[in-house]
Amino acid sequence: MSEQTQLAQLFREIEIDLGATELSFMAITAFKQAVTDLKGQNLHAFFEQLLSLKQNIEVTKPKFAIIIDAFYEILELAYDEEIHHPESNFPLKKQKFIQKLDKMLLGKKQEGKQLLEYGAQMEIEGKEILVHDNSHTVQNVLARLKQDGKHFRVLVAEQDPDKTGAVIEFLHRKKIPFRVVPAYMITHLEDHIDMFFLGGVTLKSTMNFVMDPGTNGLAAQMHILKKPIYVFMATSKFSLWKANTQTEIHKHVMRQTHPCMSIDFERIKFSHDRVPLNLATKIITEEGIFTPKQLELLYKNKFKKRMAHINGLEKLLKAHFR
Repeated sequence: MSEQTQLAQLFREIEIDLGATELSFMAITAFKQAVTDLKGQNLHAFFEQLLSLKQNIEVTKPKFAIIIDAFYEILELAYDEEIHHPESNFPLKKQKFIQKLDKMLLGKKQEGKQLLEYGAQMEIEGKEILVHDNSHTVQNVLARLKQDGKHFRVLVAEQDPDKTGAVIEFLHRKKIPFRVVPAYMITHLEDHIDMFFLGGVTLKSTMNFVMDPGTNGLAAQMHILKKPIYVFMATSKFSLWKANTQTEIHKHVMRQTHPCMSIDFERIKFSHDRVPLNLATKIITEEGIFTPKQLELLYKNKFKKRMAHINGLEKLLKAHFR
């Protein structure tokens, strides 16, 4: 198994268990620890290792924008250091990178707090909220609403046992009233649902969210029923590059045998769903609450700025190693 495949698999497993936001915290924290533990490393060797790691991070399926863009910030600092100290044996000044990583971690925490402030504005008194994924962002919003004295109930659309189990444990721990129904039986309770809360991995240039498998069907169903759909996502999760519609989903194909009969068949699973932005009623971010059209405009503005910045850095890197 290649390093790229191993890294992609590790990212997917952590995201499935803990969510994309927690994955980014873990990645940045782990990188900070790795830098802290370096001994006798020179700047040039460190810079080359960053470039190698960059190639692996950029090709995971799905791509985790929140990690990729954080990594580019470190790479840019390393490039600036490399330019100012071109001598091959110049020692690595670890403290600069550690301070940068600490600042990034603090920024992520502040981002989450600001998103919660907007999430706390949701009108949910006496409502029943449909939840499907194990989004920690959604869980934080629900916990905040409960803390603020709001009265509501959660309907959990059952999916993967591990994910649904984690949601149940959270709701029980926070003393939030809930009940559970298999996702494919949700139609029998649709009259009781007042709104649908969702988190996700990213928003792509195709104006599709990348979310848990099974989300697209539920979102489409709620949209047809005119049930409000609220997506909670920090803008740092936006994939600010031109997307290939097929690259963000990992397809897993395996042979399986019927438990009682001599039947062998192909079983296919997918890591995530693509969910169109226009199915959402409102999107809650750390920058405010947006309609789909407003969020698309925000995305395009960020996309333009980010591409200009990253393309400039890539040109400098190519020129440096020419």
